[in-house]
Amino acid sequence: MLIVSLIITLLISFKALIYLLNDYQKQYYDISRFIKLQKQKFKIHKLKIILFIISLIILFLPTNFKVIKFILLILSSFYLFYNKITDRIIRFKITNRIKRFIIEYCFVYLLFITLSYLLNISFVIIPIIYYLLFIYFFLLTCFINIIIEKIIMYFYKKKARKKLKRNKNLKIIGLTGSYGKTSTKNYTYHLLNGSYNVLMTPESYNTFNGILLTINNNLEIFHEILLLELGIDKRNGMNKFISFFDFDIASVIAIGSQHLQTFHDIKYIEQEKIKILTNLDSNKIAILNLDDPRIIKYQDKIKATIITISSVNKADIYATDISLNLSGISFVLHIFSNVYKVKTKVLGKNHINDILIAIAIAKANNIDDKTIINRLNSLRNFSHRLEYKKEGLWEIIDDSYNSNFKGFLDALEILRLANNKKVLITPGLIELDNKNKKINKRLALDITKSVDLVCLVTNNSLAIYNELKNLKFDDDKMFCFNSYNQAMSYLKDNYLNDNLTILIENDLPDTYLK
Repeated sequence: MLIVSLIITLLISFKALIYLLNDYQKQYYDISRFIKLQKQKFKIHKLKIILFIISLIILFLPTNFKVIKFILLILSSFYLFYNKITDRIIRFKITNRIKRFIIEYCFVYLLFITLSYLLNISFVIIPIIYYLLFIYFFLLTCFINIIIEKIIMYFYKKKARKKLKRNKNLKIIGLTGSYGKTSTKNYTYHLLNGSYNVLMTPESYNTFNGILLTINNNLEIFHEILLLELGIDKRNGMNKFISFFDFDIASVIAIGSQHLQTFHDIKYIEQEKIKILTNLDSNKIAILNLDDPRIIKYQDKIKATIITISSVNKADIYATDISLNLSGISFVLHIFSNVYKVKTKVLGKNHINDILIAIAIAKANNIDDKTIINRLNSLRNFSHRLEYKKEGLWEIIDDSYNSNFKGFLDALEILRLANNKKVLITPGLIELDNKNKKINKRLALDITKSVDLVCLVTNNSLAIYNELKNLKFDDDKMFCFNSYNQAMSYLKDNYLNDNLTILIENDLPDTYLK
């Protein structure tokens, strides 16, 4: 029976394993960030405490009920181990690393099996004992996984270098910034594709490991451009990119307060992001956003040829007469000395500079103006980035992938254009460290000007809630929910047959549960 008990315990522990692996993956397999997240998420589950007490009581049943005790303990352990993943936007992915982790976990479990035999632990109490020890075995697996992944990484880098060396004429474009990276990458690909064979990192594969994986799996000899999105969330994070890649063109999209929990000060964010530009050689090209003072103050330190963009001032490439509605943006585009009227299906003024950077990169690759204008006509928002959807009587503006202060305000501006009842679903902004409360509080005033009904999600939005109350926002139009799904269920139960325009702004706390 001991073997049966050990096997069943291993199987029921997988529910908790996948739940923690989901968090570990979201924290980029960083053990310190993972532990910090678990501390933030920790809360007392009354039902689990009751189940655990019941399990202890079961242990004191007479010994001649061993099989019954075991069955009861297995059932209670199943619920003790059970945790549901509620992520909506960034879903858990069974990657090769996750598969390796699961195999490593099974080998670590052999340690528990060995201890069970050596200590002659009764098969009855195995599930409860392992429930108490589970987190330690998980962390041990994490440390083993880190060592193995470093060994694998050595060979990944070696293979990627070999492939890059083989593509002698390959141009490498690097995009980084606090926000706007993925949209700018997608817009750039849209303008380049058709003129060049472009390999782009998929979705938000912006870590060093993810980029190496893209190169090793997808880079072919016929590719002419490698378009990379670079995610930097801690000091010295840029170093591995600039030491490995020889960028031909690079841009910092914008610098903001994202990732303050790891950078701690915005000056370190700007110093880290700007490295990609200040490390370019003189024969390379830097695309400079003149609208961001945190970027342009480093202009004198850039040796590369500079192409400037702006949606506010004159630049090499700039936009004027910007007009916004629910069908997209129209503006007058100035490309050096040429002027064009442009209409796109992209929503949000915050995307103008992303588009201008993409245009600058296209010009740096000698794409003619006519081709650029034609391709801009078919440009639209990408998934979960101010994406417009129609569901029954509801219009949905889905900006749920991520958010920043400026982008939040721009999204509210779009919502104000709607003629229907205006609804906001949001947890506020995250990853702002000790500025979370202050910045979320500042959003409240614009919310009162833009919204008829507010659905606030998670405790992270408490600062918005309190400020809305201070601003005398109607209590009957303000609701709090534990998750995005709860908020949507409420709307479906109460407003399914109403004409609504719903802005979903930032869903990441459904991932981080802060």
